[in-house]
This record gives sequence, C-alpha cells and structure tokens, in this order.
Amino acid sequence: MINNKVKIFLQWLALVLLVGVLAYAVWGITQDAAFLSHAGFHPTHRQRFFGPANDLNRPTPAQVQSWMTFRYINLVFRLEPDFFKSQLGITDAHYPNISINTLANEQKKSAASELLLVQQTLTAATFNQTPKAP
Repeated sequence: MINNKVKIFLQWLALVLLVGVLAYAVWGITQDAAFLSHAGFHPTHRQRFFGPANDLNRPTPAQVQSWMTFRYINLVFRLEPDFFKSQLGITDAHYPNISINTLANEQKKSAASELLLVQQTLTAATFNQTPKAP
C-alpha cells in the first residue's frame, strides 16, 4: 500500500506536469500563429476579435449573396443589429433571421433586385452615401 505522503506527492507531481503540458501547448500555438502571421497568412477567425489584418480580408458588398441572412451580414460587416430593418423598412417578425431570398418572396420582389438593394445599402453605409432605388 502506498504511503499517504507519497500519494499526495504523486498527485502534486501529476498536477505540475499537466500544467506544464498545457503551458507548453499554449506557447506552441502562439508561436505557430506568430510564424504564420509573419509568413503572410492571416486567419479570418481572428478578425472578429482583433480587427482585420489588412484590407484584403475585409468583405465587400459585392460578396453578399441572396442566401445570406441579415444576422450573418450584420455580423460580417459589423453593423448594428437593426441596420437593415431601419434602412430597408423590414417589418418581418423573424428579422434578422431571414435571408434576402425569403424577404424578396414575402415582398413579392425578385431576389436579384432585393440583393442589389442590400448591396447598394451596404456600399452607401461604407461610403456614407444614400442608396439608389432600384
């Protein structure tokens, strides 16, 4: 049978080793991220926390597609949650969890015209202009 002091020592040893392994793993991840950053690779998931690494990673209104929900567009373009609701006069109770396609169907418009209006609204918000009516 193991002595009580030896048992406590082994538990502490295991804890110290676990903390050491975790610290080494965190250090390795940060070193890997620093290496990738110096190599010119900027992962997009870091943009949400630290801002865009450069303008190449910044989304453009032309990249918006009609399957996207307004919640997703607001998140990607860092807009206020009710931005499109106020700009486009959306009254749907499911906003922002509706896609551009769904909104177009409910308003009896084509998805292409609604997509164009959303893209123009985004462009206007980016450059502080007023969007043109389709």
